[in-house]
Amino acid sequence: MSVTKKAIHQCVRCGTGENVTLIAHRNEEGYVVGWLVSCVNCIEEIDDTNLETRRGTTTENRLQRLYQSEINGSISWFFDGLVTVKLGDDMNGIKDEHTFNTIAEAVDWLWAIAKEAYPDCELWQ
Repeated sequence: MSVTKKAIHQCVRCGTGENVTLIAHRNEEGYVVGWLVSCVNCIEEIDDTNLETRRGTTTENRLQRLYQSEINGSISWFFDGLVTVKLGDDMNGIKDEHTFNTIAEAVDWLWAIAKEAYPDCELWQ
């Protein structure tokens, strides 16, 4: 029996070694029981409720992918704890704006609203 091993720095889905991150795999009690390596392009394809991908890692990757696709947006906060997110910019116009309690919620909204506003963008292909 032959076993092919991938180096820790390669994506488990596509094998690339660029823009990879570790994803915690948790059991039902919430304990980390292992790790997966994924690149920013494949992380959205990993569909497992026990993987810690919805917040921490995905938040960062979504922002990076929006930036690389030249979709303008901004996130700001003030001491009162509210997070304001905008799709667009002051120079070219704000397409939409919303306020949330957490940065993760703001990024989830920005991702969804960008997908609606730019359905033909290569990011969604």
